[in-house]
Amino acid sequence: MINIKDKKLRKPLRLLISLLIIGMLFKIIHWPYSSILIISAFSGIAVLYPIRFKNKTNKALLDYIKLVLVISWVLNSLFTLYHLPYGLLFKIITPIAFISWFAMEGLYYFSANGLKPIPLKYYGIYVITGLLLLLGLAFKIMHWPYSTLLLILGFSLSVISIIITPFNKQN
Repeated sequence: MINIKDKKLRKPLRLLISLLIIGMLFKIIHWPYSSILIISAFSGIAVLYPIRFKNKTNKALLDYIKLVLVISWVLNSLFTLYHLPYGLLFKIITPIAFISWFAMEGLYYFSANGLKPIPLKYYGIYVITGLLLLLGLAFKIMHWPYSTLLLILGFSLSVISIIITPFNKQN
């Protein structure tokens, strides 16, 4: 059962992830204020996710793995972006936590709920977002025109899909 306090932090966390995506877009296109957006988003995630974890009433092993994953991901990203020392530690912890989370979440998903297909409308949004981002990155690497437009469209669509589509559907 999900606690009401957990639900209160979902929207701010989604907005922070959207802000992070926008900051990454700014960084790729070399627009100003990308560092401020990225640091703000990572800082917000680093503060809100442990609060969400603390407010959770029933904590399982998977919850601890998610906490380690989120904190190590945030620290790994900040240490990498700003070339801080001792970043190698987080480069090792993050993939280990990710693999553990993926193995645990996948086992839980298949054992508890069965395989649920992605609704067609969400699948279409994900496919179009991926295509726009891949094309935009390829155009950017090749220095072709319209790369910025494709990246802006792709990142905007990903932000919209993160805000609109739920991460976990509740029954």
